[in-house]
Amino acid sequence: MLLWAVFLLLSPLLLIITLVFGIHFMSPDEIGLLKVLLVVVGPFAFTFWWITILHFSRRYRAKRLLALRSEIGDACMDEDLKFLERMGKPRHLRNLGVLLVSLVASVYCAHIFYNAGDQQFFFGVLVGISSPAILAGAWRVMRGTSR
Repeated sequence: MLLWAVFLLLSPLLLIITLVFGIHFMSPDEIGLLKVLLVVVGPFAFTFWWITILHFSRRYRAKRLLALRSEIGDACMDEDLKFLERMGKPRHLRNLGVLLVSLVASVYCAHIFYNAGDQQFFFGVLVGISSPAILAGAWRVMRGTSR
């Protein structure tokens, strides 16, 4: 399991290095294999990074909130306690949804960009893989402007 975790953490870096430096020297069979690997493994790596980033950012935010409250000498407010309570709960269904949206968007973009050039294909599939992050960012912008 540790090997899979390390592989999923490093796979985006390996893929980007391969795409930037190696695509010009690859044979069509190698490019085809790289396309299949990107479409299949990409959503899993994206979801792993999604979970890791959310976990550490919320953990940092909770530590900062507690440190701020202890500096002031003020007790935590109800909304702070609700945030701390929500932070500790696992979000399995949300993470499964992120994986499924990323996987479906990856396959759909691969279908759309099937006849495009290699670089357009890779860019389109990468946009499809990262579509949950794009949707989450758009949701935050819309929610922030409506207040």
